[in-house]
Amino acid sequence: MANIIETILDSVDIFLAWASSALKQTTESYCELQTADSPTVLVNNDGSLASILRIQGVKALIGSQEFETIQNGLLRSLQASMSRSGHSMQVYFNYDKTGIQEEIIEIFKSAQETAKRLNLSLGDLFSERVEYLARYCANEEVCVVLWTRPSALTGEQYKHAMQDKQKTIKRLKIPPFRFTQNIIAAISDLRNEHDSFVRSVTNDFNALGIVANLLNVHEALYFVRSSVDADFTDRTWRPVLPGDKITIKELKTQAGNIADVLWPSLAKQLLPRDAENIDLRTARVGDRVYSCIFIDLFPKELQRFIDLLARTLPTQIPWRISFLIEGNGLASLKVKNALTSVLSWTSAQNRLLNDAINLLYR
Repeated sequence: MANIIETILDSVDIFLAWASSALKQTTESYCELQTADSPTVLVNNDGSLASILRIQGVKALIGSQEFETIQNGLLRSLQASMSRSGHSMQVYFNYDKTGIQEEIIEIFKSAQETAKRLNLSLGDLFSERVEYLARYCANEEVCVVLWTRPSALTGEQYKHAMQDKQKTIKRLKIPPFRFTQNIIAAISDLRNEHDSFVRSVTNDFNALGIVANLLNVHEALYFVRSSVDADFTDRTWRPVLPGDKITIKELKTQAGNIADVLWPSLAKQLLPRDAENIDLRTARVGDRVYSCIFIDLFPKELQRFIDLLARTLPTQIPWRISFLIEGNGLASLKVKNALTSVLSWTSAQNRLLNDAINLLYR
């Protein structure tokens, strides 16, 4: 009887946890990352695989012709992968003047150590340089996240992969990972597809003169956490992932599944503090207040990204922007194209939208 009641209570608890996560009632529910699958690959809750490239600059000065060459090269590189569903690319840019002194100090660390070995007292000189450079410098980060989603598989492949996973769980009697990282969340059939995608993009970036480094999972998750709560993230912080040593405390006095003493949830590691919604457009994370900007009317002429950066520099306000590019994006416009074609007579906006979609298909 006790076992039946415990099973019922566990079922109710699991349902309430699922409902809370689905409704985004907790801060942890906004984290979609589940665990690591390899030294450079992260796993999402739905089995998607992700790798993070850090863009550190270019190998030569870029003019208008060089920029056009790089742009055309990237278009050719991504055309094959992004022409069908399953692959996504997220471009993240962050500009922040706070904390730039720590970064400059880190850059000067090797020079300071050399001065100490030579018995040179140059502490005042380095301090003056740090203070001076901090007035004109800011921390800029550019990362590219490459995703491979389950939609890259056919329906039959996805069904077969799920059946194999269920058979493995039953055969090995793997318990559910309710409070820890689900180490079997990855879809094995996606690994070769994702590795090929990441290798192709990385090689093409470097061939075009773009310095792109594929981050290992510990460095990648450090950047994820610093983007969420930079003030609460130390430079030496690293996540605990499968393969890392963990300390199991008071195991003899605890009762439950062995899965509950594995590596802690990534959501709790990456979101260390609760967030607060101040209003519909403003949120507070720690000591920082975040607000969003909406573009209601796009410019008639194409503008360069440097123009946006130049307009925000005088304000000295930290800001970030993220672009998510989905593969086979034109497929989602088929329904809109049909509706706007039929209803073009009802509104001038419908006619303009239909013309825009037709231009994209050309």
